[in-house]
Amino acid sequence: MFVRMKDLNRMDLLSVSHKRLTILRIWVYSLVLGVILEILHRQSVTAVFTFAISKPMVFAYNVLIIFATLSASLFFKRKYFMFGMVSFGWIVLGVCNFIIQVFRRTPLTSDDFLLITSMFNIIGIYLNPFQISLIILAIGISLMIIIRSWLKSTKLNVVFRHGFVTMSVSFLLLNVMPNVSPTIHAFQNTNGNLVEIYDEFGFVYSFVNSVLNKGIQEPEIYTQKSIESIVKYLTKDSHNAIKANIIFVQLESFFDVTRLSGVSYSANPIPNFTALKQKYSSGLLNVPTIGGGTANTEFEVITGMSLDYFGTGEYPYKSILLEQTAESMAYNLKKLGYRASIMHNNSGNFYGRHLVFSNLGFDAFSTLETMRNVEFNEIGWAKDKVLVDEIMEAILYSDEPDFVYTIAVQSHGDYPRIENPNYPFQVFGVMNKSDENQFEYYLDQINQSDAVIPEIIARVEQTGEPTVIVFFGDHLPGLNFESFISGNRNTTDYVIWDNLGLEKLNKNVETYQLGAHVLNKLNIHEGLFTQIHQFEENNPNYETILHLLQYDVLYGEKYAYSQMQSYVPSKLQIGYRTQLLAQAQVFHEKMIVTGHNFTKYSQITVNGALVDTQYISQSMLVASSDDVYPGSTIGVAIVSANNEIIGKTNTMRVKQ
Repeated sequence: MFVRMKDLNRMDLLSVSHKRLTILRIWVYSLVLGVILEILHRQSVTAVFTFAISKPMVFAYNVLIIFATLSASLFFKRKYFMFGMVSFGWIVLGVCNFIIQVFRRTPLTSDDFLLITSMFNIIGIYLNPFQISLIILAIGISLMIIIRSWLKSTKLNVVFRHGFVTMSVSFLLLNVMPNVSPTIHAFQNTNGNLVEIYDEFGFVYSFVNSVLNKGIQEPEIYTQKSIESIVKYLTKDSHNAIKANIIFVQLESFFDVTRLSGVSYSANPIPNFTALKQKYSSGLLNVPTIGGGTANTEFEVITGMSLDYFGTGEYPYKSILLEQTAESMAYNLKKLGYRASIMHNNSGNFYGRHLVFSNLGFDAFSTLETMRNVEFNEIGWAKDKVLVDEIMEAILYSDEPDFVYTIAVQSHGDYPRIENPNYPFQVFGVMNKSDENQFEYYLDQINQSDAVIPEIIARVEQTGEPTVIVFFGDHLPGLNFESFISGNRNTTDYVIWDNLGLEKLNKNVETYQLGAHVLNKLNIHEGLFTQIHQFEENNPNYETILHLLQYDVLYGEKYAYSQMQSYVPSKLQIGYRTQLLAQAQVFHEKMIVTGHNFTKYSQITVNGALVDTQYISQSMLVASSDDVYPGSTIGVAIVSANNEIIGKTNTMRVKQ
């Protein structure tokens, strides 16, 4: 009996020891995971240890976040299975972050998962069929391992006190450490360059920050009085406005490559843009992103709002602008009698643009699905020359002055790494051959985009209408040339062409200041944000004013609009050439639909459901009549590449 009791006591001691070992094991695994995730993020072992040594508290904070998530497994009977699943989740995030940085040079954020459905449209541009097959295989194997692990996992007793104490201590430390270390900014909005944020605070911290912090935090001094004290000074009118067409041409991944140091080219790939800079107002443009995130650049230009006050890596197009309207150049110029059009030679549903542009006041949206005579480059992006006709279509639509915003896509990555002797430009000074090949492809693409610039200007001049055209780059390309960039990596270039004889003025501006800068040249001062940038830029409280007003109109009580009519969503027309259904009839087991302005993205609908459609011409579509009966409702839908309906025509019933 004594021996038996002795054995039981030994087992109790081993059980206690096992519990201690469990906590130790979680911490060790957290440390290992932290190192692995940082290696995947920084793509350098040395850089990880430099980070850990130079910022030990920040690194420890990242590890503690992982520890807290792994500790959740203590509340489950299949604790080892849950422990493995959480660890697997972190590894998946780390691998995704690594892959995304290879292609676009900016790290993974939680908002990237909101773009998954749109990414299916373009995955073939970034990955070849073999790579896609490997990913599918890896997903399949992972699912099999997860299922097998679940079936073989052992159920253990749950000691809730043990888990509760562990989690409580973890969250206590997460809240206490920021007060001990001023270098840790616990889950507060962190302004600045996304790459720099992740490098400074670590992948785990920064990613979790992107999950928890959304929207704009309420300023401490936010009150009705503080807003009214700002608005009462923003009363400048536009009675001396110069009425002219205003065209913004946002060029994909475009910048003046001659600014790079240490590299040279066989010829200048952007001679037209360079020539315009010599004659017209120009400058550097500090953009909010690099390698991708085009929608955030256009958000800042169109609204005049700064992304610095939003959550880390947030896309307002995928959050607040899906829910409500926002002040924009479109709304402001429409007060002066302008018609507002926007275009993009890519899928209309990317970033949810077909939904958002209505909340920004645009009247019409021309998308890849509605454009004619579209040509594609060698990796599958639409060429920018299609935009010339679309711009003219927008300008000639009516006698009203036009505001036209153009979003180009041709120079988008991924950039091929395989050598191609047919590229017209050579790069000198790039040591890595793969990087050199990518660079030469990129130069070819921006050269073609540059060739579109004089075409647009020539066609506009033929109209004889007074016009201002702004050409600018949305962000730097996702190329490995950081060592050649001197200064801010988030800087592109802009130039303002006009046929009005406007004074040449070179000035470096933020993206959210560009619209106000251009409108000021035309004595246009409509809009609160326009006036803030035009008249308060040198105010020492400029950023505080901007923060207050952005919070108020998007997330606050909208005190700024108390004396104004609220912005009403516009009725957005998809395509400049309206698609119309003229006739639908059944003939020899075929449904034949005739009408106007159809494209290969037009699909027949029967009682609201899409059916397989054969595109015959701009005036005819054909489908099977199997599901068509007398009284059936026939229509035509504009369908994006991932099968999302972005527009519809009128409908009619099949005659009895």
